Amino acid sequence: MTSKESEYRSVKFMRILMKIVGMYYTENPRERLLLRVALTYAIIAILFALAVEFVDLYHCLGDFSAVMYNLCSTMPLVMVLVKISNFLFHWNVMMYLISFAQNNFWCDPDDDFTRETMKRCDKYGKIFVYLFTNLVLFAVLDYIFAPVVENFHRNETDRILPFTLWVNLPVTVTPYYEITYTIQSLSTLYTGICTCFFDNFISVLNIYVAGQLEILGHRVETVADTCIDITMKDYVSEKSKLGLSLTLKKFKSCINQHQILISYIEQMERAFTLILLGQLILSSFVICVGGFQLMATMSFLRKFTFICHFMAGLTQLLLYTWSCNQISEKSLYISQAAYNTRWYLLPYDETGKSLRNGILFLMLRAQRPCQLTAGKFSPITLQTLTAILSTAMSYFTMLRQMSEDDV
Repeated sequence: MTSKESEYRSVKFMRILMKIVGMYYTENPRERLLLRVALTYAIIAILFALAVEFVDLYHCLGDFSAVMYNLCSTMPLVMVLVKISNFLFHWNVMMYLISFAQNNFWCDPDDDFTRETMKRCDKYGKIFVYLFTNLVLFAVLDYIFAPVVENFHRNETDRILPFTLWVNLPVTVTPYYEITYTIQSLSTLYTGICTCFFDNFISVLNIYVAGQLEILGHRVETVADTCIDITMKDYVSEKSKLGLSLTLKKFKSCINQHQILISYIEQMERAFTLILLGQLILSSFVICVGGFQLMATMSFLRKFTFICHFMAGLTQLLLYTWSCNQISEKSLYISQAAYNTRWYLLPYDETGKSLRNGILFLMLRAQRPCQLTAGKFSPITLQTLTAILSTAMSYFTMLRQMSEDDV
């Protein structure tokens, strides 16, 4: 690939969200200062939202339905703060992951197969990024504008805010209501962006890493084709010997690329493993509680909010499990690709023997898949999706039973 960065839309959209939150790689001092300002505002907005939600949760204790309603927004906020804290703790690793991807993954492809693979990665990235971001945005906008609709038939002293504010101030009257409403709306909108940025970052990164593994598998599978074709025509010619030497050199380059990708995925595992564990737990909770609130609430606007919660949680879960599963499958594909190199047609001289031994060792190493795990407990695959959905359904049934008992 050339060093000129290509304009993949999924990467551009992910970059915009990360820059809004203030978490992206840059070497420009002025831009770095603006990113720090954005990050500071993001942390303040999340802490403000958490303070409002925790106070409201305290006043909701004893009301099962109100507690469940509160937790639908409080738990994602806690997870966002944990993600930002993890990002800051692993800041050097994150910056390495971004800069390496910029210089090696998100570049102009230099052959047709690479170009088609990168287009497919961008296609999948756009589907997941746009879908998840829109679901979160719909939920955020519903939180912001639902009070506007519900206040049409209310007195000025009885107006409601997006989130209940327990303070001894006249926040329901003008101009305090407008000021409080604006602050809560801006905080909610920014929190929604913070919710999206890390999930989009991990999913896009996973998809492109899986694409790089697929490209490597194709290169391994076709690395000896030219040499074998020449050898089949003329085994003893100098052209055959030169082709075999070039093939061995290309194969060593594939081995080196495989080692680089393994090391890169190990850095991803180091930075993401705890976040993946927390996210899987949260997604199960959001699907469960979102579904419960969808069945319990009577307001259409609130039903729409919890439909977005439920769908976003499901999409978020699919986004993580599918992209992580792709890395595992594509890394295993390299072993099959090595076997498909037609190694049995290689010459039986010293160079051919070295090449066959290299293929054998690559097959053995690639049979151990590269995987991202949840807290180093379990690899994340599509089987994880089915297990979590089953768990969420069990919790949903338990909540319905608790709700009926409470009534």
